[in-house]
Amino acid sequence: MGKAKVCGFLADSIFQVGSIMHTGHFNFDTPIRCEGEQETARLAGQFMDWLLTQPQLQPIVVSLQGNLGAGKSFFCRSMIQSIVPAARVKSPTYTLVEPYAAGELTIYHWDLYRLCDAQELEYMGLRDYLRPHTLHLVEWWENGAGVMPPPHFQVSLIPCGAHCRDILIRNLA
Repeated sequence: MGKAKVCGFLADSIFQVGSIMHTGHFNFDTPIRCEGEQETARLAGQFMDWLLTQPQLQPIVVSLQGNLGAGKSFFCRSMIQSIVPAARVKSPTYTLVEPYAAGELTIYHWDLYRLCDAQELEYMGLRDYLRPHTLHLVEWWENGAGVMPPPHFQVSLIPCGAHCRDILIRNLA
């Protein structure tokens, strides 16, 4: 399989736009350097495209890791807007969760940074959110550990410059 330059690294050609859907595979555990928001949004969209090819029989949980300002909310927004372009995606920092409808799929964008106790998720009815055909993008997942289901995927974002991010997507399932 040939190599293609994507987000600053050499990657298998499955990272080329649209090719993930043809191969049915995603290149996990390979750090990708994204130089700017456009490349980050493109990678987020490719990851979302790949996720949509997976069975939606159970809730899918994606944990986003990174320091404050690493780009977690931007990555989530880009994933959501890749399939719901008109969505006004706002950070759920104060609301904890924001829902977005995408056909049969409901996407929940969680930000657990301000969560004081994981048990608060039970009080707000977490179990009602965890149903088939749901995708949960969870920032600061570790603050809800023990109550929020374990993630199937982890997206780690590490700033390497003003507009540069090293992004690692891991399949934990």
